[in-house]
Amino acid sequence: MSFELEQQALHSLYSNHHGWLYGWLKRKLGDAGDAADLAQDTFVRILTAP
Repeated sequence: MSFELEQQALHSLYSNHHGWLYGWLKRKLGDAGDAADLAQDTFVRILTAP
């Protein structure tokens, strides 16, 4: 896969899932900052997984 296609796929993954994940975490945790941190950590783990 070319670098540009990889970037588009990652952007699509993030764009399509970050909003609902953040919202769900915010409701569950009751804290916007913790939810944002955990959502970011989740995507970093996905993107760096083998």
